Amino acid sequence: MDWHHGGATDATNLAPLCRGHHTLKHHTDWQVRSQPGGTLERTSPAGRVYLVQPERRIPRFTTDPPPF
Repeated sequence: MDWHHGGATDATNLAPLCRGHHTLKHHTDWQVRSQPGGTLERTSPAGRVYLVQPERRIPRFTTDPPPF
């Protein structure tokens, strides 16, 4: 759930979206969920699920402290 709708902002719901995909996520019935490895699971309004692999490596956000 988006922060704007009462969800938490954490590593499990952050994704680098382009402007077009950000608009789809927030202004249509498409749903987006982050999966391990940067994969995005997009669900259409009809319920069809698409797994989208990142085009390039992206930073991996964690809540774990860095190793010493």
